[in-house]
Amino acid sequence: SKEYSNQQFLRAWYFYFDEINKSNKKSLDSLLNSAFCLMKAGEVRQYYFSEKKFTDTVHDQISSILAFAPDNLEAQELRAELYRKQELFKEAYITLLQIHGRKKDDLETKFSMGEVLLDLGRVQDAVERFEYLKKFGYDSAKLYPKLADAYYKLGDKEKISGLVSIDRIFDTNDPSFGLIFAQVEYEMGDLESSLYVCKWLLHYHPDESKLWFLL
Repeated sequence: SKEYSNQQFLRAWYFYFDEINKSNKKSLDSLLNSAFCLMKAGEVRQYYFSEKKFTDTVHDQISSILAFAPDNLEAQELRAELYRKQELFKEAYITLLQIHGRKKDDLETKFSMGEVLLDLGRVQDAVERFEYLKKFGYDSAKLYPKLADAYYKLGDKEKISGLVSIDRIFDTNDPSFGLIFAQVEYEMGDLESSLYVCKWLLHYHPDESKLWFLL
């Protein structure tokens, strides 16, 4: 399968960098690349061994980077991403706070913090992060689906209508964004608009399970 081939490709690069890390040519780049390839290989397709063994292996890789370069921010970002994958949202947020304290103007870190705040159920706090990013022109294709989701959880349909449009849904190609729009349009009585987006979702994202509850 395509997923298996992609995983094998990433694993091959991981072993290449791992060999370098075992030699006297070890560098920060080789350590970071090995951790990155291993993480991405696990995202493409689940490994044949347990999820716990996989995450423990990646944590060990990240610890090796931090032992080599204790202040490296990329390693801490990878760790925050891994914590989120493990649904250890509090640990992810604490790690991101530590990064943010050293990169105060980093918009990507602020976005990640907003995502984790949503995971933690701190929706209003997430909205404040996302609205800050909106003022600074952060990537709308990434930001607007998350902001719409936050406002939906707060029940603020007016804010959602200002964020979501059919054209924007098509531009982002984000099924969660489309689902929120279809749900809000349905609740506000615009069945034609809701059905139009549902048909688009059926065509381009037929595996989106929440769609069937809406239909």
